[in-house]
Amino acid sequence: MVLELADRTISKPTGVAENVFVKFGKFYFPADFVILEFVADPRVPLIVGRPFLSTAHALIDVYEEEADAFIAIDDEPISSNIDATYYDLEGD
Repeated sequence: MVLELADRTISKPTGVAENVFVKFGKFYFPADFVILEFVADPRVPLIVGRPFLSTAHALIDVYEEEADAFIAIDDEPISSNIDATYYDLEGD
């Protein structure tokens, strides 16, 4: 496996962590994580891995200690704050 990172560099993973359970809201989902070896730049803070956050469209407010993730499963948006009218089949 070869990965192109957000900064356009190419990297080969050192391993994969499979079937790691990740809590999303009150549910747990199995996820696979790719393990990369890299030299960290001390001038750039790492918050859960920025390339992952840009892929998941995650928003983190470090001052309010809140995190909101927006993911897509089968091209359907899933969020922790789901608008019930989105799923109303008889809607307006």
